[in-house]
Amino acid sequence: CIIAGVFDQYEPEYVRLNPRCVVPTLCVDGKVTTDAHNIVLHADEFFPQSVKLFPNDDTTDDVKKHFDLACSVFVEALTYGEVSGGPKLPWQMRGMMKSNHGNKYNMLKEKLNEHRDDPYLKACYKGKLAILTKQIEILDSEKQLNDIVDATKVIMKQLNKQLIEGPAKDGGWLCGESYTIADMQWGLTLVRLHIRGYSDLLWSEYPAIEAFCQKLMARPTIQKAVIQYQTTTKIGGLVLRRKIAKNSRKLMLVVAAAALIGIGLKLNRNVSKYLQ
Repeated sequence: CIIAGVFDQYEPEYVRLNPRCVVPTLCVDGKVTTDAHNIVLHADEFFPQSVKLFPNDDTTDDVKKHFDLACSVFVEALTYGEVSGGPKLPWQMRGMMKSNHGNKYNMLKEKLNEHRDDPYLKACYKGKLAILTKQIEILDSEKQLNDIVDATKVIMKQLNKQLIEGPAKDGGWLCGESYTIADMQWGLTLVRLHIRGYSDLLWSEYPAIEAFCQKLMARPTIQKAVIQYQTTTKIGGLVLRRKIAKNSRKLMLVVAAAALIGIGLKLNRNVSKYLQ
């Protein structure tokens, strides 16, 4: 399912496909698949002629474990929040974030009012508003951001253990000799944090993670589909660079899905811990 405009994921036609009001949503032959994890699994099954991202061998459990571990990092909060001892958020990003959140909030309020007589849409918009409100609260809370940093450090410790004890120590990848979805997701996560300036705070004591990050960043697919595509912010000036990588259909589908997990889709799952 393709959406072309900003905030089109809040339009009723889209919300009826995906009640979480997030991207991506995949529609194939009338079947709707939401959640990037499911889309990755679908791509692996739908393109059997390609290398399996979730291999059917003795590494399967490790791949799933470390894929989920990378997904559990609350990248959104670390990207747009300011934590004690961490990199400062450039004023341009702070302004863009507040404007973006304000626009989302106002649009959702308008949609909620416009469709107040539709029980399904009303519930969807109310749920999304609650999540957005909690996100803003987290970004403004020093304590909650510090808790997220502490949790991320625990995750980095687990990643480091796998790197120094697993196949990577002998020149392989995270879970085996082949590059898998676990490596891809960690590449997306580490690159985002690296560009934001979190290397020193989160893994300065783990040379294996820094080496892994550099190895991933050197891959042409990461260069084209992540580094050159994403928005890069420099202190003292805002530089926007967007290039669309011309890759195979599977690569574009899987990278987009995985990126959205690492950057945005897992927001709902992470925020839910703070909604208790």
